[in-house]
Amino acid sequence: MTLKRKVTDESSSGSFQRNVNSSRFQCLEGTYENYKHIFSEAVNREEDADRLFSQIVDLMSRTRNTADAYYPKSNDGGEVVAMGTEDTNACGLLEGPDGGRLFEYEPTLIPKKKLCVTGEKSVQQVAAGGLHSVSLHQDGTVSTWGANDEYALGRGEVEEDDLHLIKPILTSESGDVIKEIIQIGAGDNHTILLDIHGKVHVTGMYKDMDSGKWRDIGSRDAPIKGTHKFPIVVGGFGGEVSMIDAGNSWNAALSEDGCLYTWGMGNSGQLARSKSMGANIIKGKYIDSTGKNNEYEDLDLTKLYMGEIIVTKEKDWNGDYIIQEDGTFKTYDDFNYFHGKIRNTFLTPQKVEWAGGNLGLKIEVLNFSCGDIHLLVVARAPGAFQTRVFSSGCSSFGQLGHGGTKNLHELTPIEALDDKNICKVAAGNSHSLALSMDGKNLYSWGKIDAGALGLYDEKRTLEYDATSFLGTPKQVAFPDTLGGTPLVDISCGETTSFAITSTNSVYSWGYNENSQTGHFNDGETNLIPRPRLLDVICAVNIGLKRDSKKIVAKNCRVIRVAGGGQHSLMVINRYL
Repeated sequence: MTLKRKVTDESSSGSFQRNVNSSRFQCLEGTYENYKHIFSEAVNREEDADRLFSQIVDLMSRTRNTADAYYPKSNDGGEVVAMGTEDTNACGLLEGPDGGRLFEYEPTLIPKKKLCVTGEKSVQQVAAGGLHSVSLHQDGTVSTWGANDEYALGRGEVEEDDLHLIKPILTSESGDVIKEIIQIGAGDNHTILLDIHGKVHVTGMYKDMDSGKWRDIGSRDAPIKGTHKFPIVVGGFGGEVSMIDAGNSWNAALSEDGCLYTWGMGNSGQLARSKSMGANIIKGKYIDSTGKNNEYEDLDLTKLYMGEIIVTKEKDWNGDYIIQEDGTFKTYDDFNYFHGKIRNTFLTPQKVEWAGGNLGLKIEVLNFSCGDIHLLVVARAPGAFQTRVFSSGCSSFGQLGHGGTKNLHELTPIEALDDKNICKVAAGNSHSLALSMDGKNLYSWGKIDAGALGLYDEKRTLEYDATSFLGTPKQVAFPDTLGGTPLVDISCGETTSFAITSTNSVYSWGYNENSQTGHFNDGETNLIPRPRLLDVICAVNIGLKRDSKKIVAKNCRVIRVAGGGQHSLMVINRYL
């Protein structure tokens, strides 16, 4: 069972913000409050606020490369709150190498002594993998913590006694701290970074379906098996990159010329270019939108595409071939990887393919999200206001939104969302979210039983078994506490969902065995089946009281949220 999901934020580091007048418009993301200084008019009445928000939405929709843009204040950073399981220090709350945890599960502020958050070290973004976490600081440095089995922390060899520590990503064994980073992402066993110059850096490795370990290409002749202990620069984008995201063992990146690239170990169509990769044609089984079982022509990029089985004679301890009783040699099946094919098709970033052939030449990518093994993209025709949502990859639980469980190998429009004016998407393990431009409509689809769709009450959710899914988007119903407040940001964990409001509150729902939604698990149920307002500051203050610390804030703004495998992270600003 995979333990992770990477979700990343798309925003800029304060000290390294890109010029808004430049052709490489900074990747942005945020909240209603941060837009106010753009407009000269004051907001005195509710109708003024509505009108201002409409202007913001229009600005978002017209901003190059991302539909959920905002111009962040230079001080829009804060502290990190963690919640969920702490088995590998993914929450950053272990007190020492003995594994003692600060608190149990509920949202807990990572102490300043562990994660420096003062001044230019305040945190702007967080990314949660399955077993590790990443934070981007205002000065452009990046800190990591959690499991380092495959060097996802980007710090080289980490002594066992130091695994509980939160430290910066390094450039090499020299110990120099990597700088000028403006965006981060976390996969199963890798971390991806984007710097101010539009360059992509990756540390760690990718696993194929047989647990083979592969790494990014550092140079033409560099070996591709293994892992990178420190970040290396990934090339092949044809220009500077403006946005990144990470799936479980793969990535996507948007270049300044508007082209979307994918790379990594993607075997189920999530790279959205299986045809050009020369995938093997196989017979696949799927459930259609009516619930009937069917067969279809699928594309397969696993085992026999990646190599060949070679019958090999087995030797004994002396190095002699073993002869069986019937006089034949004892053999075993060995697998020979096609390294050249893997290098050129999987590990080299290449442009995605769109349903309809040359559609990609006439489309503007606004936003995208990498799930575990599926890809969601928001795009539109150049100059148009109306957006469309596209999906590709694995649809074993209907997470592609086309009604059934048929895998797709090129980005295909989700027709059910064509008239919804979607500006942002978020992808989890087997579920998906889409947010409308006005922030008033959130849609979900995919696997039902974990509660991550937020559609049904607990009784009804528990009636669904592990195979149940919703194959087409349906609007999420929020409680009365939301009122008419718009949503401005969404995020998915492995089996969790989050939504930030324009007033900087956060709603969360989904699977909650380890309180990874932030809501306390009383042991009676592991589900938060519908969106529930999370009282972040209350939980944080309870933790501070337990640690005999003075309560210095009565309120907080939630700036960012990231869901991982069994843990979640938030960036908050506390105030009186």
